Amino acid sequence: MEVEQIMSIHIQDIEKRFGGFIALRGVDLEIKKGELLALLGPSGSGKTTLLRIIAGLEAPDAGVLSLDGEDAGVKKARERGIGFVFQHYALFRHKTVLQNVAFGLEVLPWRRRPGRNEIRRRALDILKLVQLDWTADRLPSQLSGGQRQRVALARALVLEPKYLLLDEPFGALDAKVRKELRRWLRRLHEQVGVTSIFVTHDQEEALELADRVVILNEGRIEQVGTPDEVYSHPANPFVTQFLGSVNLFHGRIRDGVAQVGTWEVDAPEHAGASGAVFAFVRPHEIELRRRFIGKAAVLAQVRQVRSFGSAVKLDLTREEGDGWLEVELSHEEFQNLRPQVGEWLLARPRRFRIFPQPSEAARWTA
Repeated sequence: MEVEQIMSIHIQDIEKRFGGFIALRGVDLEIKKGELLALLGPSGSGKTTLLRIIAGLEAPDAGVLSLDGEDAGVKKARERGIGFVFQHYALFRHKTVLQNVAFGLEVLPWRRRPGRNEIRRRALDILKLVQLDWTADRLPSQLSGGQRQRVALARALVLEPKYLLLDEPFGALDAKVRKELRRWLRRLHEQVGVTSIFVTHDQEEALELADRVVILNEGRIEQVGTPDEVYSHPANPFVTQFLGSVNLFHGRIRDGVAQVGTWEVDAPEHAGASGAVFAFVRPHEIELRRRFIGKAAVLAQVRQVRSFGSAVKLDLTREEGDGWLEVELSHEEFQNLRPQVGEWLLARPRRFRIFPQPSEAARWTA
């Protein structure tokens, strides 16, 4: 017998306006107990507004928010059992690290407030959990940015929240520290197991850290899924283009077959039986050769070659004159081919992601 997954947070038809601006448009979402969920999208997509509504810092104009089966609309922010971590730490500069972490316990109503010794013990315990107990007597100014962010997280966790909300938690940090903190936060989440939601506009961060990713655009949810699902099986052109670089080809479907340039591929059901389509190919899904035997390919000229970490990126122009082609090769592939700037090569996509063009379908939904 299958056990039903307990939903920690249930969001139903949430809408929010700020004057004439619509921040959220009928958002529906279920968040599982104990999962780490990413809200991902461009600026203005509604992700922070949704986070603040869950926290009780904003009230929705319509819709229902339930926390563990109870209507959150009748609860004030401090009654929701939420820990909130802001992007810019918001630590008290004149208080030590230990005092910052203990502050939330010290201001609890007296009926719920632990004794002084218990407050100190819990604050030290949580600092040990985030591996910063050795900073207890230091001021925030004596810590690095990454350490200050961990103190802010400890301050939220010391209250033993049911839900942990993080608003662009690594946005103010440099790339190396962000990457280290992502791995650290994933391990911490597995230890603590609290239902956690974080907002980010960094695709790599969301795909590396989250159990599931919610992609928002213009106040709507475009797709919800595991990192692999949203990246490998995007629901629509927006998700495809938002999650990394893509090359765009134009094509047309006839009798269930998509004709894209010189290629013919089976059209997916969502593309319809006929009509104009977009065909997307990621840079690492394109083969470059000097010749293909019995396989259709397009002729393209190498314009630029640049090494980029673990890969080599090439910019090419297509012979047909219909735009650029971006290709990504491993260093091994690059050394085997050794393409030169100005050289003409044959390019062949390994895979297309095909969607109807807007004139054929006004909107794609997940």
